[in-house]
Amino acid sequence: MSNIKQNLFLALGYKTLGIPIAATGLLAPWVAGAAMALSLVSVVLNALRLRKLKCAKPSEHPKNDVFVERSMLMGETIKIAVTPVIQGGGSLFTPEQFATIGKVVGTDAKIEMTSFKQLYVEIPLERREEIVASLQQSGLEVYPAGFVTKSLIACNFCKGAEEAGLETARIVNKAIAGIETPTPIKVGYAGCALGTSEPLLKDIGIVKMRNTFDVYIGGEAKGLKAVPAKLLVSGVSEEELPQVITKIISFYKENAKGKEKFNRFVDRITLEKISANCL
Repeated sequence: MSNIKQNLFLALGYKTLGIPIAATGLLAPWVAGAAMALSLVSVVLNALRLRKLKCAKPSEHPKNDVFVERSMLMGETIKIAVTPVIQGGGSLFTPEQFATIGKVVGTDAKIEMTSFKQLYVEIPLERREEIVASLQQSGLEVYPAGFVTKSLIACNFCKGAEEAGLETARIVNKAIAGIETPTPIKVGYAGCALGTSEPLLKDIGIVKMRNTFDVYIGGEAKGLKAVPAKLLVSGVSEEELPQVITKIISFYKENAKGKEKFNRFVDRITLEKISANCL
């Protein structure tokens, strides 16, 4: 804003002083022309100083940054992803949790059930912290919506929590959910080989095989020709699994071309190169 005021002063300064003097005949025509050119050059040079200024992102501002305040004043909304904790029996919400969601977001909120077992809830930006805290207190998990790694899409753990690796699934989920990615990433988990159909149609599929895990990548469920994921590695230990999955996601982030979908990324880079860089 100060730059604009300076430019107005420089532009009007000539007209305010130069025109009356020129009208009296005290200035030669070439002097008046030079003064006008100098006025225009000074305005342009002053405006070019803006190129050296860097606009900070909202996340780089202090708590009371102008970006967030302006968004709040404009009544902007934001989407959050809400899901129950990973547990035996599948994605189970309690009646109390549904009641809490309805109470804290209000009757006018838009709530969408996604294909990856998350509820997308549109909330006022200025109430984000309050709403997230209330949902978490009711036992729900809250993640960013949009271009991120989604929370783990797990099986129902029909073999039992210990045999199917319930705690391992929770650890993996904690490591990956909410990581920003070029396009949304869906990670499926099966606690035994019998439940592999869904994980093998995800970007990354994890299958528990007795005491180790197999990792598949590049699945695609959309379209007439669904593409099953390809085996990347077998025999991954429980301790190694979270690191392997996060390395795959990081490698995708660093090497994807723009908003390249994960399965196309896998085809372009090849399993061999991904294996060499992530295992």
